[in-house]
Amino acid sequence: MPTQGPSPPQGHTFLSEIDVPGTEWMVDSADFMEKEGGIETVGDLALLDVDNKELVLKLTRASDYGAARRMVWRWKGAAADLLEVELADKPPPMQTMQKDSIAAAEARAAAAAFEEKIAASAHDPRTRPWYFTELSKVSGAEWSLAKALAFEKRGIKTVGDLARASVDEEKYVRVVSAAKDFSKAQASFWKLKRAAAARLDVEIGAVPPKQSVAKPRPAKHQHVLDTVDRWVKHVSKEATFPADYVNALVVIARRRKA
Repeated sequence: MPTQGPSPPQGHTFLSEIDVPGTEWMVDSADFMEKEGGIETVGDLALLDVDNKELVLKLTRASDYGAARRMVWRWKGAAADLLEVELADKPPPMQTMQKDSIAAAEARAAAAAFEEKIAASAHDPRTRPWYFTELSKVSGAEWSLAKALAFEKRGIKTVGDLARASVDEEKYVRVVSAAKDFSKAQASFWKLKRAAAARLDVEIGAVPPKQSVAKPRPAKHQHVLDTVDRWVKHVSKEATFPADYVNALVVIARRRKA
């Protein structure tokens, strides 16, 4: 009777216990992966999120995220192969959302701070009279009487109202400018907002940059995420979740090959 070979690794197999030719590096790196990323099993490695930049750089000890991400994807592929799940040769494209620069983040923080100062000026004895002064009654104002009356029709009646008005509210911005480029119209509106804030002894600076928004994922990528999301909603929250998840992926892969 022929001797039966060792069983193939399952999702719950510890990396340090793998006995498959060509995967010695997994065994050699098992302690490091467990210590640095909590990755103990084949399932853990197969499920490793390559978009977790901090973890990917920590595991690879690299400085180039792109290269590190590709390296970790190869690791994932090797682990997935052991579970008879085939991954693509290359990782999925990184999301196109650009990270806000430090300067942009600081600008938004400053914007939040001056909004608080403007609100507080309504209670300061020095600035309270200005806060509640109607725009149409301000002598030597940076805005015309026609614009003041137009603002009043839209609910901006006082200097305080204008100082607190949102630069993203089109009905306010269009009182000042009809420019096709909305950002240019916003800049024009901001000048009046800043002038109103100055009368309240609050310096608001330049228009704060908008936060970058991610471009929508391709339909086929979103379909995969939606499918996984539906499955996750029915999965157990017990400690066996990683193994259950990997085993489910194995079943899916086998059905597609059938």
